[in-house]
Amino acid sequence: MDWSNKVDRMEAKIKRVADKIERLQSANASLQQENDELRTQLAGQQEKVNVLKDKLNEAQRSLPVPSGEGPERSKKLNKQIDQYIREIDKCIEWLQNA
Repeated sequence: MDWSNKVDRMEAKIKRVADKIERLQSANASLQQENDELRTQLAGQQEKVNVLKDKLNEAQRSLPVPSGEGPERSKKLNKQIDQYIREIDKCIEWLQNA
C-alpha cells in the first residue's frame, strides 16, 4: 500500500471523527440547555410546594385542637359524614328521576 493511499484513509477517518465530535458537541449543548430549563422548572415547582406546605401548616395551626377527642370521635364523625353523603346522593338521584 502506498503512502498516498494511507494518508487518504487517515484523512477520511479524521474527518469522520471530527464530524462525530461536532454532532456530539451539538447534542451536548442541546441537552445542557434542556437540563437548565428543567432545573428552572424544578426550582419553581419546589417553591410552589414550599408555599403550599406553609399554607397547610398555617391552616393546621389555626384549627382548634380537640380536647380529649381521639380516633373514636374521628371514626364517628367519618361515619356521620358518609351517611350525609349517602343521603345527598339519594336526593340527587330522586331529583334526576323526577
